[in-house]
Amino acid sequence: MPDVIRVLCLHGFAQNAAMFRARTGSLRKVMKGCEFTFLDAPHLASASFLAEAGSTSPTDSTACERGSPLAWWNSIEENVRPSQSRSYTGLEASLVQIQHAVATDGPFDCILGFSQGATLAALYCLLSASPPPFRALILIAGFMPRDTHVLSQLANKPPGILTMPSVHVTGSSDAFVPSSSTMQLSEFFLDAEVVHHPGGHGIPTGTEFRAVIKRFVNLILR
Repeated sequence: MPDVIRVLCLHGFAQNAAMFRARTGSLRKVMKGCEFTFLDAPHLASASFLAEAGSTSPTDSTACERGSPLAWWNSIEENVRPSQSRSYTGLEASLVQIQHAVATDGPFDCILGFSQGATLAALYCLLSASPPPFRALILIAGFMPRDTHVLSQLANKPPGILTMPSVHVTGSSDAFVPSSSTMQLSEFFLDAEVVHHPGGHGIPTGTEFRAVIKRFVNLILR
């Protein structure tokens, strides 16, 4: 059993490492004995709906307080959310960045990803030329990619090709990532545990979810 379980954390679209750390405070308390490394995505998030939703330019005072809104990839289509986009730009640079983090800051036992970060974690494992260097994954609001080039790369990946234990979390009130998309992504994992919660697009805090994560850390990662 390792002295410390090392977890690589990948934030969602239009977030950053500092924001994700702040939003995982309750979850991290449950994951006792874990050390967390939060990675910043390499791209500024760009989508017209960000301004419509109140996400401001990274140069204004509000954005400076929160940090820049970042992305693991952006959508080529105008005003399309990552979970619905069929054309990505910037994904390859993010895969390289994870590889660099693993090489320089690893090894890591687990990836914790949210939304776009959860999908990126799965893609890193699926598209890796060598066996993924992680013992487990926790993917919250992850979605099946829709980019045509990515889908062509996944076409020869059978269900259950990834054998490490994984937890896949989906909210019945999530307006951005439908449960069906999270379920589809989970099919690539042989030992997948799917957790449903009644909330929306966020990290749940309910007793059942905390119990699942605590058990997952204690029994699987150790």
